Amino acid sequence: MLLDPETQAINTIGAKEGYAHLMWVLLGPGDAAVVPTPTYPIHRFAPYSPAHPSSTWRCKRATTLRQHGRGLRASHPRPRVIVLSFPHNPTTLTVELDFMEKAVAFARENEIVLVHDFAYADLAYDGYQPPSLLQVEGGSEVGVELYTLTKSFSMAGWRVGFVLGNAEIIAALARLKSYLDYGTFQPIQIASIVVMTRRPTIRKSSARSISHGATRSATG
Repeated sequence: MLLDPETQAINTIGAKEGYAHLMWVLLGPGDAAVVPTPTYPIHRFAPYSPAHPSSTWRCKRATTLRQHGRGLRASHPRPRVIVLSFPHNPTTLTVELDFMEKAVAFARENEIVLVHDFAYADLAYDGYQPPSLLQVEGGSEVGVELYTLTKSFSMAGWRVGFVLGNAEIIAALARLKSYLDYGTFQPIQIASIVVMTRRPTIRKSSARSISHGATRSATG
């Protein structure tokens, strides 16, 4: 999918900052968010407040959101946002592209926004390629995807990431951030450009390291 960098992309000071401020943008008084459980802590706590109740769905296997549809539609308040994150932390659960296709269809049918935290996009091996929400036709219409350079490029602490997808959501996030921060330090942006330009080489190196570590763990 081709995205417009002017309207469908925004730099964030790491994925946590982007995600937390997305919840400010997407949730108003009385709105609810659905997050997986167990989950990375920020996924659950960023949307939660007395004004934004959150509910959970068990992330034990890759069931479709449609299988949870009756409960979601019957819940009060009905969710405005569903949070996804695959490959999943902490369960390591993975999904295939058809999961994302069904999620997009479900979101469109129920007028729900999908937020996919794609933090582990490049941490895969043995031929598996994690699917992106934005690979699906209509994915950028119903949601956004977060990406961080922390995992893929060993840039923990540099605080650099970005959000891609729905232009209206990106514009709202940009407006909020214009009041709250001053963007990412320019040398970090330049370093990010360099590593992403070299992405294929670095990604292969990271995948080999992960595969080697997994093999050693499995064999003791």
